[in-house]
Amino acid sequence: MVQWVLDRVLGKDYVIPPSMKWKSISFDEYEAIYSSSVANVVGFWEKEAEKLIWSSKWIESIVGNGPRSLWFYGGSLDAYFNIIERHRDSWIWNKPAFIWESEDESISIATYSDLHSIVERCVCSLKSLGVSRGDWVVFYTPPMIESFALMLALVKIGSPFEAVFTGFSYGELAKRIINRNPKFIVVTDGFLRRGRVINTRETLEKALKIANIKPKVIVIERLGLRIKSDDILYSSLLKNFNEMCKRYTAYKIQ
Repeated sequence: MVQWVLDRVLGKDYVIPPSMKWKSISFDEYEAIYSSSVANVVGFWEKEAEKLIWSSKWIESIVGNGPRSLWFYGGSLDAYFNIIERHRDSWIWNKPAFIWESEDESISIATYSDLHSIVERCVCSLKSLGVSRGDWVVFYTPPMIESFALMLALVKIGSPFEAVFTGFSYGELAKRIINRNPKFIVVTDGFLRRGRVINTRETLEKALKIANIKPKVIVIERLGLRIKSDDILYSSLLKNFNEMCKRYTAYKIQ
């Protein structure tokens, strides 16, 4: 079977799905890109960095050697702007940024414009809850639009986050919670996996007992499973963001 695949890839005898037509390259093209990246590492990444929009251009492409080297030293950019806001006033702004389908066949779609609006609400609400630049946040959710919106909000705030694979046990989750000592944890109440209900909120509770840490918990409701009375609902962040923003007067919605 492996040889059959290799024969067709190397022989260019393969079919590209229409949805991937503009996202795929041939093996020869890949080989050329890889070779150029190895032959001139700094030059290759300088070229890639030029595709980003920089607030101020870097002074040195690389300073130092090895794992402690600094890339694009002296430069600065807005990560959120490069991901989302750079597309404002272009045709991409009303193009779907996410198309999400769950196992129960429910579908959610968010354009770049929709996503930006949700992120702005999340930023304001998270700040009102006490999330500040540098605060760690851990995610224990499947890949969902709500999760990505919160992650992008944290990018805007300047808060680092770690997404933990929901297939990990509560013991593995506990290790990562101890390592990060997060101020907040984002979790779903549960989700479906191959027809089986996975209670992620319950798994998180077991992990918190091991970690002996008490962060605030934001729950994205999916299945209507039982949660704790002091959990913060994601839906309330969006619903009550106007009131929450009034309490956080230092933040101004653009």
